[in-house]
Amino acid sequence: MTRSSDISVHLLEHLRFWGIYSSNMDEVYRVHIANVSLIIYAKKNTLLDTNYRYFNIMLLAA
Repeated sequence: MTRSSDISVHLLEHLRFWGIYSSNMDEVYRVHIANVSLIIYAKKNTLLDTNYRYFNIMLLAA
């Protein structure tokens, strides 16, 4: 990033750097979003299972 203000670095080198940088950031975001989605899915399923068990207990007690 510090080399971006250096005039002696060719435009092709700038483009190559930004291409690699954007590809890496894209991969990071995909991995993080996938992890967050899995956490939300797991919490939702846990909540549904808990509610289902409670509902069955209430039905059996009645």
